[in-house]
Amino acid sequence: LKLVDIIFELVDARIPFSSRNPMIDEIIQHKPRLVLLNKADMADKETTKEWLAFFADRGIQSLAINSQAGEGLKQITIASREILKEK
Repeated sequence: LKLVDIIFELVDARIPFSSRNPMIDEIIQHKPRLVLLNKADMADKETTKEWLAFFADRGIQSLAINSQAGEGLKQITIASREILKEK
């Protein structure tokens, strides 16, 4: 992971907590990260907003996306650049 600039953590927007790797924080240590809540179209919109707020409260940037339909994919590049500028 020494050569990695940013971590993309992909979780299922319907079950973000249980679809996360329980050791992710330990594995990535202090690397910048972007959490991607995929399948957002299948998840409850209000619950997804709450999860986005949950990550934001912890200083972790996150996005709701639908990779199959291509929704939110452009925002990944934008958010990644912002995160790397802060680095």
